[in-house]
Amino acid sequence: MTTSQRSESINSFFDGYVNTKTRLVDFVCQYDKALANRRASESREDFMTLNIVPAMCLRHPINVQVSKLYTRGIFKIFQDELTNGLSLFHEEMLKEEPKTIYIVSDFTEEKDKWEEVTYDKSSGFMVKCSCALFETDGFLCRHILHIIWLLQLTAIPDNYILQRWKIDARHKNIRFFNDMDEAMKVAWSSAILLDCGQFKPESMLPLRWLHV
Repeated sequence: MTTSQRSESINSFFDGYVNTKTRLVDFVCQYDKALANRRASESREDFMTLNIVPAMCLRHPINVQVSKLYTRGIFKIFQDELTNGLSLFHEEMLKEEPKTIYIVSDFTEEKDKWEEVTYDKSSGFMVKCSCALFETDGFLCRHILHIIWLLQLTAIPDNYILQRWKIDARHKNIRFFNDMDEAMKVAWSSAILLDCGQFKPESMLPLRWLHV
């Protein structure tokens, strides 16, 4: 492990299956059990996401919009950001059409610690926050959501709702693989084997092309 974060992630994955006394000969069996448990958990979460309507603490159009798009886990995080954004304060620092710059934060914070939100309406809707939550985690922060609330917008543009957090993200990838032709599937699988160090050049060719 090169970082403590990666080590903690691995420890979490094997928690309850592997410990310091686990013999190497038992490791593969325990790994399979941990993997099966993780897959079962993901399947349960997929089922609940697709069949259970998430609880909404706000009936704002934006909250309704993302509740139909995001997975349950991401929706909960987003809803927390949205509700926390309502209690923030803002000041307009600069307005030069079509760009407006605000500073946004909790009222108890010192002004030099407030986040800077830039709103640009020159080409549709463009917004950026100095906290960079969207750039790092892929969903809008409470500071941007506060400004969206201020501007009385009723929907988040598609480019600010990333595909990887959507309900159908996993199933779209499955459909994509199923729709691939046979040659592409062979190349795809070979690329995975290459990453694992198990690639053999002849595996790229259909069996009917080989002299066996």
